[in-house]
Amino acid sequence: LAANTAAIYPRDLTFFNELAGGPDNGWRFLVDSNLDWGQDLGELVMFARQRGIDSLYVSYFGSVPVGSFPVRDFPLPARPLPPRPARDWRPYFPAPGWYAISVTHLMGGAVLDDADTFAFFRQRRPDAVLGRTIYVYRVPAEAGTLAICVNPPPSLNPHEARRRFAPRLTRLLLFDCARGLPLPAGRAWYLLRGEQIGLVRPTLERLGAGLIYTAPHRPDPAFAFSVYQLDDAAAQAPAYAPAYPGSATFGGLATFLGWRYTESPPGRPHQAETVWRVEAGLPAPLSIFLHLTAADGFPLAVSDGLNTPFDALRPGDALIQYHPLSEAPAELPAGAQFQTGLYLLADPSQRYRLPSGRDAAVFSP
Repeated sequence: LAANTAAIYPRDLTFFNELAGGPDNGWRFLVDSNLDWGQDLGELVMFARQRGIDSLYVSYFGSVPVGSFPVRDFPLPARPLPPRPARDWRPYFPAPGWYAISVTHLMGGAVLDDADTFAFFRQRRPDAVLGRTIYVYRVPAEAGTLAICVNPPPSLNPHEARRRFAPRLTRLLLFDCARGLPLPAGRAWYLLRGEQIGLVRPTLERLGAGLIYTAPHRPDPAFAFSVYQLDDAAAQAPAYAPAYPGSATFGGLATFLGWRYTESPPGRPHQAETVWRVEAGLPAPLSIFLHLTAADGFPLAVSDGLNTPFDALRPGDALIQYHPLSEAPAELPAGAQFQTGLYLLADPSQRYRLPSGRDAAVFSP
């Protein structure tokens, strides 16, 4: 105790004993006046001067009017973030720039109306921690595709999504996360809500997506958004499932890359997942079929669908289609096989063909 007390000087206020994880982990238990009295504003000024930062968003827990008071003869180049966020505050996607947030505000304490005001930053590693009380982040300028799950509801309507996420968006995709996941070319963000998260989170985690926003303090979890980010989304598709051997491009439109079998949580049927890459613009509404058949062709289970509107997909995109197997028998007969391919939604008899002339890729379960 004597050694720790001496070592903490001159930051006496940030002392926490080793059972609490030491001074660097005190914020996990207590903030506000237990840790943070705004005492590290001077360090923030020095940090901004050393880095040559000419503009800084600040949410400061203290009495100094940040942005107007010269500290150590250096005016802090701050754009204050009010404890009660302004109307243009975008909690899911803050504007690019440098941010300095007092740990009390970061954790949602004290005067914040919304404890999740800075939830975006709680998912990020800070670029610097000043005196254990001011966390500094640099948000880069990024652009990509926002994919919004619209089934099952509730979801965010596209107009509101563009308002909240602009100007980072290059595309906006709506998809049915009960039926799979689109993988657009480039960076992708997935906006999910309530039970939607459980449907696609295992897939996102296998793809290497990271959680960048979640709001644990929402009174109703069904309306709490989470945002996952996946870089080079379409490029992750080939490694997601064992590759299908041979050429499997149907009608020059889409290539079947592979498949995997997944065990679903209790209450939902197990499913097969097929992985596809879009090679050309899809000319009409299409559906992906996956049929489990006996050796004589008798259908044991059938699953058809497309999780993203056909005209929203572009060449270079990929997708993972879920195929529930609720009808499949527990014991498959000898010679059972899967068949998958594409057909016109308006006329299921019109199937697109492989270079070999076949209208389905066949593989063993």
